Amino acid sequence: MSSPHLGHRPHYLSKDRPTRIQRKGILYEKKVVRHLAQEGNLDTFIIHGQWIYWDKAVCQPDIIVVPPKGPVVVVEVKLTRKRAVEKKLRDVYGVALQQIFAGRPLSFCQIYKNVDGGEPFSFEPWDILSLKPFEYGEILWR
Repeated sequence: MSSPHLGHRPHYLSKDRPTRIQRKGILYEKKVVRHLAQEGNLDTFIIHGQWIYWDKAVCQPDIIVVPPKGPVVVVEVKLTRKRAVEKKLRDVYGVALQQIFAGRPLSFCQIYKNVDGGEPFSFEPWDILSLKPFEYGEILWR
């Protein structure tokens, strides 16, 4: 088993032709990234749409926030809150990123625009930096 590593979009994936709803989701994701970049700390790295290769698998977390101290935060952005996001963040992205950021704890967060159950812990995206190591949080942000 090889170690996970960062890379570019796989050549075997066809060009996306997103639906209208998918385009809205992409625009919302870009809005979140812009907000984080504009309001953020210069010492904090924001990695958007990075591809991760691990053996024959490939995955792409929406946003990875790397502050100078504290946990690295893995973020999934959704138009509408989804229930299964925590499992995906922990079991797919978390496993790969734990090895890439060896020695750094991870935290996980879903940022969404529309409510479908659940209770957000915040309404401001930069509150992701207040998550404790290995904690999962949800942010409702419009």
